[in-house]
Amino acid sequence: MFSLEENGFEDQEGAGTGTRRVDSCHNGRFSMFNHLISHSKYRTIYQGVDNETGCEIAWSCYLLQKDDKFMQDELYKKLAKVKAIT
Repeated sequence: MFSLEENGFEDQEGAGTGTRRVDSCHNGRFSMFNHLISHSKYRTIYQGVDNETGCEIAWSCYLLQKDDKFMQDELYKKLAKVKAIT
């Protein structure tokens, strides 16, 4: 199993001054860090890690407006594609 501390990441919010974990997925496999990679009107991308393999990942966060049906449909299409390959 990949160890956050052994690979230079902080495991607690507010600990140290480096990159630290701020969120994880429901089953704990993926962790998101406070390191911002990219930001746009609808999406923010953070650095993350796959805790099983130690591979670096990109964690995307989408900001959707309730009245933006087009963007909601696009997001659901992307989620369906990801679900199909996992």
